[in-house]
Amino acid sequence: MTLLIEHVGTNTMHLRRMAVVQERAFYSSAPFMDKLQEVNQARNWNIEFDTQGKIVPSPESVRTIIQVLLNHRLHSEMTGDDFDVPSASPVR
Repeated sequence: MTLLIEHVGTNTMHLRRMAVVQERAFYSSAPFMDKLQEVNQARNWNIEFDTQGKIVPSPESVRTIIQVLLNHRLHSEMTGDDFDVPSASPVR
């Protein structure tokens, strides 16, 4: 948690993002976390997990962790690229 707290600091935008992370609480969903570990490995996002499957932040992974917990990391089926986006509005 220390790395996340240091990254967020007093930056208003980061504080809002963290409030949304807490509100959505994807990290408390076992299926979400299982899928995150699977996709992380497949796409080489370099997020580390402990033996209980909890995220272990590093200076290199903090930004990615926040993006995936916001569900703002998207994959293009057309190009195979991953993108960080400002919102995750479903396409209908």
